[in-house]
Amino acid sequence: MFKKFMEKPKKTRVTIIVASLAVLFLILLAALAGVIFPNSLFSRIIDNSIGKFFNLADFFVNNYVRILESLAVLFFV
Repeated sequence: MFKKFMEKPKKTRVTIIVASLAVLFLILLAALAGVIFPNSLFSRIIDNSIGKFFNLADFFVNNYVRILESLAVLFFV
Protein backbone atom coordinates (compact mmCIF):
# COMPACT_ATOMS: atom_id res chain seq x y z
CA MET A 1 0.00 0.00 0.00
CA PHE A 2 2.82 2.39 0.87
CA LYS A 3 4.60 1.42 -2.34
CA LYS A 4 1.50 2.31 -4.37
CA PHE A 5 1.30 5.64 -2.56
CA MET A 6 4.94 6.41 -3.34
CA GLU A 7 4.40 5.60 -7.03
CA LYS A 8 1.91 8.47 -7.37
CA PRO A 9 3.13 11.86 -8.59
CA LYS A 10 4.51 14.17 -5.91
CA LYS A 11 1.69 16.69 -6.35
CA THR A 12 -0.93 13.97 -5.76
CA ARG A 13 0.87 12.71 -2.65
CA VAL A 14 1.08 16.22 -1.19
CA THR A 15 -2.62 16.78 -1.91
CA ILE A 16 -3.58 13.52 -0.19
CA ILE A 17 -1.43 14.30 2.86
CA VAL A 18 -2.75 17.87 3.19
CA ALA A 19 -6.37 16.72 2.80
CA SER A 20 -5.87 13.96 5.39
CA LEU A 21 -4.32 16.38 7.87
CA ALA A 22 -7.16 18.86 7.33
CA VAL A 23 -9.77 16.18 8.00
CA LEU A 24 -7.91 15.00 11.10
CA PHE A 25 -7.68 18.59 12.35
CA LEU A 26 -11.40 19.15 11.84
CA ILE A 27 -12.27 15.92 13.64
CA LEU A 28 -10.08 16.86 16.61
CA LEU A 29 -11.48 20.39 16.62
CA ALA A 30 -15.02 19.04 16.71
CA ALA A 31 -14.21 16.44 19.36
CA LEU A 32 -12.61 19.03 21.64
CA ALA A 33 -14.95 21.93 20.85
CA GLY A 34 -16.34 22.05 24.40
CA VAL A 35 -12.84 22.43 25.82
CA ILE A 36 -11.42 24.81 23.22
CA PHE A 37 -14.51 27.02 22.77
CA PRO A 38 -16.56 26.75 25.98
CA ASN A 39 -20.09 28.19 25.90
CA SER A 40 -19.91 29.07 22.20
CA LEU A 41 -22.52 28.28 19.56
CA PHE A 42 -20.06 25.97 17.83
CA SER A 43 -19.47 23.91 20.97
CA ARG A 44 -23.20 23.67 21.68
CA ILE A 45 -23.92 22.43 18.15
CA ILE A 46 -21.13 19.86 18.37
CA ASP A 47 -22.18 18.75 21.87
CA ASN A 48 -25.77 18.21 20.75
CA SER A 49 -24.79 16.17 17.69
CA ILE A 50 -21.35 14.59 17.43
CA GLY A 51 -20.44 15.23 21.05
CA LYS A 52 -22.89 12.61 22.27
CA PHE A 53 -20.87 9.91 20.57
CA PHE A 54 -17.30 11.26 20.66
CA ASN A 55 -16.82 12.93 24.02
CA LEU A 56 -13.03 12.68 24.20
CA ALA A 57 -12.56 15.14 27.04
CA ASP A 58 -14.74 13.13 29.43
CA PHE A 59 -13.16 9.90 28.23
CA PHE A 60 -9.67 11.07 29.19
CA VAL A 61 -10.84 12.63 32.47
CA ASN A 62 -12.61 9.42 33.52
CA ASN A 63 -9.93 6.99 32.32
CA TYR A 64 -6.61 8.81 32.67
CA VAL A 65 -5.28 6.36 35.28
CA ARG A 66 -5.93 3.35 33.03
CA ILE A 67 -4.40 5.15 30.07
CA LEU A 68 -1.25 6.04 32.03
CA GLU A 69 -0.95 2.48 33.36
CA SER A 70 -1.30 1.08 29.84
CA LEU A 71 1.33 3.47 28.49
CA ALA A 72 3.69 2.55 31.32
CA VAL A 73 3.27 -1.16 30.61
CA LEU A 74 3.87 -0.61 26.89
CA PHE A 75 6.93 1.47 27.62
CA PHE A 76 8.52 -1.13 29.89
CA VAL A 77 7.66 -4.04 27.61
